[in-house]
Amino acid sequence: GGRGADALHRRKGARRRVGCLLGNSLGIGPLGAVESHRRLRSESVSHVHVPQPRSEGIASAPRHSVEPRCQRGGLHRPWPRALRRGGRGQDRPWPLPAGDGFVSDRSRRGKESEASLTKHVVLVKYVGTDFAGFQYQPENGKTWSRLETVQGKLLKALSTALNTGSFKALRMRAASRTDAGVHAHGQVVEFRSARVFKDGTVESRKLLQSLNSLLPPGVRCVWVSDVPDSFHVIQNCARKQYNYYISFNPVYEDPFTFETRHRIKSEAGDGFVERMGRAAKAMEGLHDFTAFSNKTHDGIDREAVRHVEKCEVRLDSSSPGSGSIYVVCRGKGFLYRQVRHMVGAMLWHAQGKLDLTEIERALRDGKSFVDSGGRKWKPAPAKGLHLMWCEFQTLDNGLSIPLPHQL
Repeated sequence: GGRGADALHRRKGARRRVGCLLGNSLGIGPLGAVESHRRLRSESVSHVHVPQPRSEGIASAPRHSVEPRCQRGGLHRPWPRALRRGGRGQDRPWPLPAGDGFVSDRSRRGKESEASLTKHVVLVKYVGTDFAGFQYQPENGKTWSRLETVQGKLLKALSTALNTGSFKALRMRAASRTDAGVHAHGQVVEFRSARVFKDGTVESRKLLQSLNSLLPPGVRCVWVSDVPDSFHVIQNCARKQYNYYISFNPVYEDPFTFETRHRIKSEAGDGFVERMGRAAKAMEGLHDFTAFSNKTHDGIDREAVRHVEKCEVRLDSSSPGSGSIYVVCRGKGFLYRQVRHMVGAMLWHAQGKLDLTEIERALRDGKSFVDSGGRKWKPAPAKGLHLMWCEFQTLDNGLSIPLPHQL
């Protein structure tokens, strides 16, 4: 009847449309695809030979018994199944045509996109009182965004501002991994971005505004710029300076500096600052600082011989009348908690609990000094330690990373 003829006509039209779509997507004419489809329907399934994969690879696999058009058209079942398995070349019954849409370029696109990312540095200031250090610690939380670390806040803010979707693409690292409670005036942080932000441009200022609106009040980004791809924020750091602030006045304590200074309840006696200065002078130069450090959590043994360029005690003119001093410690790199141990030993010597000869012995052979139980002091509290700046040589593109007081 008419109804059966209409249904047959619709089925034939549907087969023609499928053949045209497959043929066009594979670069062959629609008529050739339909003709191959009809030829397959007229033949028996047992006459079509599907070769099995061989261990010696795809090059030795036999060709299909049907015509090349049908073979490339992929209108039979073995080819889609082989593609859906996602296996290697020998799992497919024949080589795929070069340049077709079935070969996945995901890994290639990932490498190209990673190579297209530009390195940047951002200068960061933060008050470390409310943070568990700079570096994020995923083992202490379910997600990076829930960690109360400076890097965790920066990763979240940069991912939002740059719309990266994943913090891993930023590949962030810093010049100094400050401990919990340590503050920074000029932390230099390296990250990657698909967008390029030049120094002093409108785009860089907008990025800083966006970051500071997303960050907590205790963290601020003050400068950002692109750097050459050869730049490494840790290896290229020429030197860095830490200041440790100490307040001795037990009666008057400045409320604006209470959380950023180590407060000693007793007043500094006669010769206290001079004794601290002598201990600081003994720590200048190239020494073994094993006795003035702790082992890191990663268990890696780092070189303990370090060069301290400057170590001296100064009066704190920023807090007049408060009886405050600060210790300046400058060098290329420091061990874990090294500066805090140095200040702790200075305080013990100034208080008459540690002789200067013991400090000199600890600087000669730190391991034997610790093993013999000579280290009695404790590292100074973290609240008094400030990372002041990180200095870099002029980069390959002529850029100079500014110090905080130069902005």
